Amino acid sequence: MAEEIVKSVDNEFIRKHRKSLSEYIEKCYPLNHICCSISRDMFDKDRVRHYMGMALRQSGEMDLNKCKNLTFVEKLLEYIGAKGLSFPEVYKKANVDRRLFSKMASTPNYNPSKDTAIALVLALKLNLENATDMLERAGYALSHSDRRDIIIEYFISEGIYDLYKINVFLYSMNEKPLGRNID
Repeated sequence: MAEEIVKSVDNEFIRKHRKSLSEYIEKCYPLNHICCSISRDMFDKDRVRHYMGMALRQSGEMDLNKCKNLTFVEKLLEYIGAKGLSFPEVYKKANVDRRLFSKMASTPNYNPSKDTAIALVLALKLNLENATDMLERAGYALSHSDRRDIIIEYFISEGIYDLYKINVFLYSMNEKPLGRNID
């Protein structure tokens, strides 16, 4: 059945994006050793001390809640409200079960699977910067050492958010589709 679905999608779409994706992968893989190296200068200790000090001065004691960012779910709900979307619109576009979405929406500290987080990012049509931020909130990243992640990053950067088309493309590249299986 999955092969029939792949055949039913416009072959021109797959051909066009395979070529563009090849160029994108060529751009990403050579930089892998540079992008993934961690520098000790990455963390600005003075900035951390400044914000920690502000929280201490404001409350008189250490309050980590004043330093923490919104969780994945809190930011998800914020985006849904800002974009004027309904819950069903989002979970249907993301191919996420209604019960799972309801559980997420009612549990601010809920951490979805990486595939679910990516599917929700696609449903919200977030640009690459905002998508990266959302994935980080859930504890994930799109890695340049993972071919599947590069493919997903490519589609986000191109503004292509159709989960069905992305899944068909992933399948055609022998990569695992996002979320529920298409076969």
